[in-house]
Amino acid sequence: MTRLKARRSTPTQCVTLVNSAFLQEIKESLPDLRVLIQQVRRNGENGGNDECAAVAFVDGLQQLRDSLRQSFELEETYGYITTSRSIYRPVDDRADQARIQHRELFIMVHEIAEQAEEAQYRGTLSRDLPLLGGAVDCFESRWQDHEALEQELIADGLGMGRLI
Repeated sequence: MTRLKARRSTPTQCVTLVNSAFLQEIKESLPDLRVLIQQVRRNGENGGNDECAAVAFVDGLQQLRDSLRQSFELEETYGYITTSRSIYRPVDDRADQARIQHRELFIMVHEIAEQAEEAQYRGTLSRDLPLLGGAVDCFESRWQDHEALEQELIADGLGMGRLI
């Protein structure tokens, strides 16, 4: 009986590379999420006194979640490439950090949208708007930091230094 030796495979270390041209093109071709975030914030601020603004706040969060999903899916598909570390030497881990932020930001906006939908269903939306508005402010701050990181990655990949 022949014994087969177990083949030990070394764990493959992967690295994420940025396809800067595609990432920049994606950002330029999609609707500006800043405008949508500002609309959501404005409706949240006015929603305590205006039922229509409160409903627009919830609808805006749903639209923001869907737009963010589309943006991140395109960025993940065309803007980032995962490959073996043995082929390329990464300068740093900022691309991996940006991809992790995609998941964190999407979960964050998804949870805010769900909380707003639940508050609307329970009839407590006007009461809960200050808390939800604070969560939107926190999301916006983290999203802006993420966008700044991606702009740095694009600029570095295109050899342009900082774009902002």
